[in-house]
Amino acid sequence: MQETETPDPPRPLRLIAALQESEMQARLLELYADAVIDRMLPALCLTDDQIAECMQIDIDFAREADTYPQSDIGTDWQAGEEWQTDGAPASALPYAEMEMAHIRHHLFGFAFVGLFHLFERQLGTVLSWFTFRYKGIDWGPKGKPRKVEFHHLLTALECGQVPIGDSLKRDIDRLRLIANTVKHSDKALIELSKHHRDLLRGWYPELPLSPEHLTLTPKVFQGFVASLAGFWRAFPQE
Repeated sequence: MQETETPDPPRPLRLIAALQESEMQARLLELYADAVIDRMLPALCLTDDQIAECMQIDIDFAREADTYPQSDIGTDWQAGEEWQTDGAPASALPYAEMEMAHIRHHLFGFAFVGLFHLFERQLGTVLSWFTFRYKGIDWGPKGKPRKVEFHHLLTALECGQVPIGDSLKRDIDRLRLIANTVKHSDKALIELSKHHRDLLRGWYPELPLSPEHLTLTPKVFQGFVASLAGFWRAFPQE
C-alpha cells in the first residue's frame, strides 16, 4: 500500500531585517498620523482673520439691532438654536466654530478610513513580497475571479505563523467598523453600538444612531496608529 506524503507545513513568514522592512511599514503609519494631526486638523480651524470677521459681524449686528425695537428683529430670529436665553441673537463666532467643528469631525472620519486602508494595503504589499520570495505560497481565496478580502490577509498571516494577538485583532475590528461607519453608516454603526459603546458619545439606546456620535479624537486615532505600528515592529524577521 502506497503511503501518502504529508505536505510540508507552510513556511513561516519573515521580513528581512537588513532592509528594515518592518520599521519602514511602521514609520509610514506614523508619518500618516503626523500629517493628519499636525497639518490637516489645524487647517480645519478658524483662522485669525475668520475670527475677526465673525466678531465684526457681531458688532455690526448689535449696532444695527439698536436701531430697531426688539420685537421686530425677534420675528426673524425665532429658530431655537440661534436664540439665546436673554432674547438676543446668538453670536456669529460660536456658531462659526460649531460649524467648523462639524466639518472637522466629518473630514477627520475619513482619516480613520485612510488609516485602515493604508494598513490593508501594507498587508497586501508585504504578502506579495512573500509570494515572490517563497515560490508556491498561495494566500488568496480559491476560485476565479480572485478577489482578496481583508480577512484573507489576516488568515495568511496566521498560516505563516505571524502572531496576531487579541488586542491587535480588537483594534483592527474597531478601526474597520469606524471606517465602514464613515463610508456606509448603518450596519457598522449598529455593531459599534452593541460591542464598542466606548467609541460613541452623547448617544443613548432610546436615541437614533448617527455617525455624529462617533468618538473621533486625536487620542483615539493615535492609539490605532500605535497599535498597527507596533504590529510591524514585532513582525518576525530574518
